[in-house]
Amino acid sequence: MIEFFLHGFGCSSQQFQTFWPERSEGPDRFFLNGPEHDPLTSCRRWFEFTSLPETIASGLGGAADNAEKQIKGVLSSSHHAENEDIVLVGHSQGAMVSMELVRRFSLSIAKAYCYAGFLPPEMFAQRQQRQGRSVELNIFSSTADHYVRHDKVLETANCFRAIPGVTVRHHKASVVSHGFSSKWLDASNFILLGDENENG
Repeated sequence: MIEFFLHGFGCSSQQFQTFWPERSEGPDRFFLNGPEHDPLTSCRRWFEFTSLPETIASGLGGAADNAEKQIKGVLSSSHHAENEDIVLVGHSQGAMVSMELVRRFSLSIAKAYCYAGFLPPEMFAQRQQRQGRSVELNIFSSTADHYVRHDKVLETANCFRAIPGVTVRHHKASVVSHGFSSKWLDASNFILLGDENENG
């Protein structure tokens, strides 16, 4: 198993890495950098910031292509097999890119942990062919997040639930703001939504 971490808008792989201290055991970890320099924050981004769904879809497609290329590059240049189980961890734009990679079924993703991200519903119009692989998708959202609204995340979770082979675990908080912090990693801040209350 191998883990890939995708930071949010205006962050960087180095900054994101500080939330996960070094460890002596466990899967190898790789922290990916967004391909673009953001002039507002002088850090990195996966695609240009926008609120237009069609522009998000376009930028997200290119960003996911870039992330997939980075991941395949790591796999080909290391001791890891091309079909080794992958775990994705992403926040904000990084969560959106991770979700798009899950939707594509083009990598051997076993689990994904997506914090404060969503996909425009238009991106689910084309179904990707699942190649005998199941994915556990953990989605984390907060009603206190004023950038990625909880209802958008609910819509994304429901779209993924309709895809065979994807098991969705949606975790909801009410006290966590959008910026990544240790609060996103504190399980006590979240409740797990089931299928029966996915609209709540």
